Amino acid sequence: MDGRHDFIAVDTEFRKFVRAAHYRGRKVSDQTMLRRYEKWGKWKYLAYWSELWKTVAERLQPLETVDN
Repeated sequence: MDGRHDFIAVDTEFRKFVRAAHYRGRKVSDQTMLRRYEKWGKWKYLAYWSELWKTVAERLQPLETVDN
């Protein structure tokens, strides 16, 4: 996908992420999921990738520790 940001390959990970992030886990068609990214035009893949990595980063945030 390097250099090609106008296309999103629909695979199991894309489906899993979009369903969880936008549809509360409900099963929706590939076309419906892809429509979410149409507004970004030729940058749609970067929009998806940014959302995906944002959720990864949020999960990797260090847990707060309690100082004794």
